[in-house]
Amino acid sequence: MFGAKDTPALRKELAAVPVSPQILVGSATVDGNPPVWPGSIVVTNAKEARKVVDEIKAGGADFVKIYGGLSRNSYFALADEARKQNIPFVGHLPFEVTAQEASDAGQRSIEHLDGIAFGCSSQEKEYTLQREAAPNYVARMHVEGMAYNTFDGRQCMTLFVKFRQNQTWQVPTLTVNRAMGLLDDRRLTRDARLVYMSSRTREHWSDDPRFRRWTPQMFDLKRALFAADEKLVGAMYRAGVPIMAGTDAMNPFCFPGFSLHDELALLVEAGLTPLAALQSATLRPAEFMNRSDEIGTIAAGKRADLVLLDADPLADIHNTTRIRGVFLAGKYFDSAAIQHILDEAKHRRKN
Repeated sequence: MFGAKDTPALRKELAAVPVSPQILVGSATVDGNPPVWPGSIVVTNAKEARKVVDEIKAGGADFVKIYGGLSRNSYFALADEARKQNIPFVGHLPFEVTAQEASDAGQRSIEHLDGIAFGCSSQEKEYTLQREAAPNYVARMHVEGMAYNTFDGRQCMTLFVKFRQNQTWQVPTLTVNRAMGLLDDRRLTRDARLVYMSSRTREHWSDDPRFRRWTPQMFDLKRALFAADEKLVGAMYRAGVPIMAGTDAMNPFCFPGFSLHDELALLVEAGLTPLAALQSATLRPAEFMNRSDEIGTIAAGKRADLVLLDADPLADIHNTTRIRGVFLAGKYFDSAAIQHILDEAKHRRKN
């Protein structure tokens, strides 16, 4: 999702890796001024937004990735230009834009349930303005909590119908939302999968400056918001909103690969059936990418990317972790080969 300014160079780098998945690459994050992340593309007006979309399309990215600091004028100009250039735009919901407006503007997916609590509030306009004015993430959490406290089921259903009609996909990333609320819990911070992460990553995760000054009350608030998020995801699923699995990997304790299994379990916990959770990581992404003829289901002529399990995930979604073997582009990796890859990852993390 967070791609690169030099997409061809990134593709070349990925192609040189002996064992790697197919990867669709987004643009570097397009944000307002000041941007949240280094390396972002800063856009301050409509003219710049249109130019950036043209440059991203010419640079070979698969989609435009947007962030919360975009102004309304920049956002709607970007949306219009993306439609003209036939390139999807996805990502966060700008603070100045409502979820319904984003859906109508053609945003292909919204990550992290951004803005959905506000769209389901009886005081949406008031809290959207407060969210826009909030000086930092913690302040926005407080506003989001107030939005959840004014939940309006009828308004929420109107929004979900809009998502379904416009095919505005949701990627809840429950994994990262859950982890952020548990950074003060040693059961999370001593996760055994840390052996696969570099010492630099482990140090950053244990002392991420974004959470360094969080109080117990802030963690309590984030956990409460996560519980509300889960209910919202269940309601979206029952309303027929298209959902895909995502994790926001490399945020603290969101482990590449492993956390996808965590996400599937959380989606089931939220109310999806095990089958729907599995589809959110297989069939649904293929539909989202308009590549159902190549991937997403098991059929003759399709790309042979398969996972062979020792137990039925429809009986228990946690069985997705009971992996006997993996087919990647038709090449089979048995349990010994998979263990070798994991052992190499352990070795690399020491460097």
